[in-house]
Amino acid sequence: MAGFGRSSGGRNRACDVIVLNYPDPTFSYYYHGKAPSFMLPRGPLSEETRTETAETLRFLSDRYERIWFYPRKDVGWHSEGFVETWLYRHGRLIGERNISGFRWLIYRPLLLSLEHIQIPLAFRFGEAIELAGYEWEMSQDESSDTIAIEPGGALRLALYWQAWDEVETGYSVFIRLTDAYDRIWAQRDSIPQGGDFPTEEWMAGDIIVDPHSILLPSDTPSGDCLLAVGMYDSTTDQRLPVASTRGASRGDRAIIARVQVW
Repeated sequence: MAGFGRSSGGRNRACDVIVLNYPDPTFSYYYHGKAPSFMLPRGPLSEETRTETAETLRFLSDRYERIWFYPRKDVGWHSEGFVETWLYRHGRLIGERNISGFRWLIYRPLLLSLEHIQIPLAFRFGEAIELAGYEWEMSQDESSDTIAIEPGGALRLALYWQAWDEVETGYSVFIRLTDAYDRIWAQRDSIPQGGDFPTEEWMAGDIIVDPHSILLPSDTPSGDCLLAVGMYDSTTDQRLPVASTRGASRGDRAIIARVQVW
C-alpha cells in the first residue's frame, strides 16, 4: 500500500500516522510502509477505554501532521464512531482516498497546544471550563491587538476553550458587541462548533476550537465597542460565573477585546 508520507513537517512533528478502529488482519498483511499504526479503541468501548482513546488521540495529534483514519464500525467492537467523531471535532478533514480497497479519511489536527494562540486569555467559566484565548481574521494592514470593522462587515473569530473536567450541563456561548452605554449592536448565540460539539460531551483535557462569525448591522455607529463572551445553560438561561484564573470575579461575562467601528 502506497500513499503515506514519511518526511518531517512543521513544529518538529512527523508527517503521517495511521489510526484503525477495527482489528482488520488484511491491513497488516498488505501494509509495509513506515508510518506507525494504532488500533483505537484497543477494545470494546467503555468509560475507561473512551478516556484512554481520547488521551491517545491527543498524543498523536500533537506529534503528527496528518492522521490517516480507516473508518469501520462493528457491532461487537466499536459501533458508535467515537474515534471518527473525535477526529472531526479536533481536526480538519483534508482528503479522502481509496488505496487497495481501503477507504481512508485524512485529518489535519487543529491546534491542541495553547502556546501559540494569537490572543491568549485566562478566564474561568464555572468550575470546569476556561477561555484560553481567541484568534480573529484580520487584514494585512491590521495588528493583532487591534480589531477594526466597518458597519455591515463580519467579525470572524475562533474561541479556544479548555475543559478541566467533564461538563455535565449543555451550555450555549454568547458573544455581544456593546457600546459605552452597554447597548448591544451585534450578537451571536450558539452551541460550540455550531452545535457539533455540545459541552456535555467535552472530556477533561479537551481543547475546543470554536469558530464564530458576527455580522454588524449597517447602521452601527462609529466608535469603540467592547466584545464580551459568556456561557449560559441552554435549558434555564442561567449564566455561568466568570473569574480570572486567580479567582477575581468578572461577573457573568468576559470582556475579551475592544473593537473599533469605523
